[in-house]
Amino acid sequence: MTSWPHDGLPECIWIAAVSRETGRRASAHGPLDVLEPFVPPDATAVLDGRISRFDLVPPERRAEARAALRERTPHSLPDDLGHALGQYPDCPALWLYEDWLAENNCNAAKGMHYMSELVTPMIPSRDSHSAELRCMVIARIAKAGKLHFGPEVETVELLPKGTDLI
Repeated sequence: MTSWPHDGLPECIWIAAVSRETGRRASAHGPLDVLEPFVPPDATAVLDGRISRFDLVPPERRAEARAALRERTPHSLPDDLGHALGQYPDCPALWLYEDWLAENNCNAAKGMHYMSELVTPMIPSRDSHSAELRCMVIARIAKAGKLHFGPEVETVELLPKGTDLI
């Protein structure tokens, strides 16, 4: 058993931030598609948007990965998130803001205000917002071919064909 507020919610901060920037929860797919080529092919985990997974990009490739994000998906690096993550030197996703932090003064009050606004709607674990954030992670795991169902699992068609979930 895991606790959504203690375990799941912090992991989905980046997905929520990117979603907030664009107004679309599925908007994290673009930046993750940009970053995927920087993850070694022998990685056993999937770069799925969870904060802890950003350490899959090796340190020697991170500058190149940041440049690709800035060029192709600038919405994936919101300044306010930089103020927030800058307060956590051990954050596995802090490298995303390494260039930004070299050029900007991190404002703790601004970062905490942003986190408060970002996290508050995420707290109820059973509402659609939190569920959609978790679905984003599951979608990335499925896209990577890491989600499998055994023959004993009966699948039920829940949505009509052609339904766009992501």
